[in-house]
Amino acid sequence: MNNKEIKNLCLSLMNAQDSKEVVELLKKYDLWDNDDLWRNYGEREGSWGTINNQGNPAFALTEKITNAVDAVLMNKCWESGKDPKSGDRLLPKSPRDAVHKYFETNKEIKSYNLDKSLFDENLEDVAGLQQYWTDKKSREIAEENINLSVSGDKGYHPNVIIADKGEGQTPEKLPQTIMSLHVGNKKAISFAQGKWNQGGAGAILHCGQDSKIQLQFVLTRRNPKILKKFSNQKSSLAQNWSFTILRRNKPKLDTDVSEAKYLCPLEDENGDRVIPLNFSSDEMAIFPQKGSQFTKKSEHGTVIILYEYKIATSAAIFGSDSLFRQLDIQLPRIPLPVRLHETKKKNKQRENNQ
Repeated sequence: MNNKEIKNLCLSLMNAQDSKEVVELLKKYDLWDNDDLWRNYGEREGSWGTINNQGNPAFALTEKITNAVDAVLMNKCWESGKDPKSGDRLLPKSPRDAVHKYFETNKEIKSYNLDKSLFDENLEDVAGLQQYWTDKKSREIAEENINLSVSGDKGYHPNVIIADKGEGQTPEKLPQTIMSLHVGNKKAISFAQGKWNQGGAGAILHCGQDSKIQLQFVLTRRNPKILKKFSNQKSSLAQNWSFTILRRNKPKLDTDVSEAKYLCPLEDENGDRVIPLNFSSDEMAIFPQKGSQFTKKSEHGTVIILYEYKIATSAAIFGSDSLFRQLDIQLPRIPLPVRLHETKKKNKQRENNQ
């Protein structure tokens, strides 16, 4: 496939209404049935054992959001000219410290409408706490950095999409980062939350609720500013967007077990199939806007699509037992705000009728 064909396949996968459409697309390009094009998730057999231990769909989803928050904070750190793993004494010491350092000023903190007698002179007790931000500030930061939305109008269960404008990954690093497991990529980063490299794995367990085909899509691109500042991260493919599909292969025999595999069909310079599909594009529409999915463009970031995800109600974002309420319970102290969008047509019509 040439660059245009690969990009078009990516766009088609992003706009697929359910898992069946994804399978049809991959079969069209002879990517679904060839086992040689798929690698073990985490580069090991038995990874489904870790995935299968995460039984709460709301919790598994919040782990994805936690990863998005980490990616955004690390992106800001890289942009400031510092490697998050460098151990530099000026690096943030916690997620809250990072939020303060990269998203607010001391002057801004002093302008908060608070009873100053409750805090010390430096107002350190409220630094980095988004609950003291204005609605406008929270909305703008969420809109720019982390969006969660739902789509898909064929079945009862929606596709859930998490898009972030974080650091992103190069094609070569995608297998070692987003598709890795139990590696501990973020252990040395003091302000990262997801340090054990397994929290994001459980979400695929709750995909495929209607079709029974469990799939997850990933699209990512490294921030070009990071590549410019850190020459050791450059490569021939570093500027490209890359994408993959994570799938569950169910056991065919009673003696078999499920396996998690991801699409990685391209060979590196050594002839090993360790490179995911990738393409060149200055920007991609990865964020929703005004009720429409994938309309706002970005030069970098990551998109996760959980096809046919198990959430409690068809009124996905807003409702008595909605995704919003579930996430509010699961993430009472999330370091950064998240913008929620409803793009599922049936739910938008339902909202308009209420």
